[in-house]
Amino acid sequence: MREIIYKALGDSLTVGVGSKFTKGFVQKYASDLSHEWKIPVRTEVFARKRLLSEDLVDLMQDPYVQERLTYGNLFTITTGSNDLLRANRLLMRTGNPMYFEYASFQFEENIFRILDTIHQLKAGSTIPYQIRLVGLYNPYPELTYSDYWIHRWNHTLYSFEDQVVRYVHVYDEFRAHHRKLLAFKSIHPNKQGYHVIAKRLLETGL
Repeated sequence: MREIIYKALGDSLTVGVGSKFTKGFVQKYASDLSHEWKIPVRTEVFARKRLLSEDLVDLMQDPYVQERLTYGNLFTITTGSNDLLRANRLLMRTGNPMYFEYASFQFEENIFRILDTIHQLKAGSTIPYQIRLVGLYNPYPELTYSDYWIHRWNHTLYSFEDQVVRYVHVYDEFRAHHRKLLAFKSIHPNKQGYHVIAKRLLETGL
């Protein structure tokens, strides 16, 4: 591989919300990759704040986005947190826990569609590519039911692992150092939190 063409897809984590002076994990990961493998890394970001997994499915149907993704040989994906937050808001409003079950079903379907889109776009390419699915951490450990659903979402992501797709586990480190890794009065990571995500991504290799 002469260069890494890195496409970062996702929500606020890919945008880097919560980290004032750096661009979240994307910039750090790209820099560490280049240093580790001694090859240049070209980065392009397709992300929006508050993006749901269904929104990412829609974003990836845009012809321009698809054309740009075709050239990628490394992809990272952050999605799912906003799906959980929406389900929790609906639970608080209605008292009906079935919103989580419905959201879980939809999340799995959307991850399949996101990955399938990349596979289809890369189907005619002879250049190997890798996809990294970044797992979720728990920003609300005080909610007694939250860990169960975080683990459900992470299990869904892990279930898609194969020779191309790798799941990136970040839950444990965020649980052990919860407030130290989150921005002040925020559910988003701070600089140290994003560095944890970048480190875990780097550990998956190429």
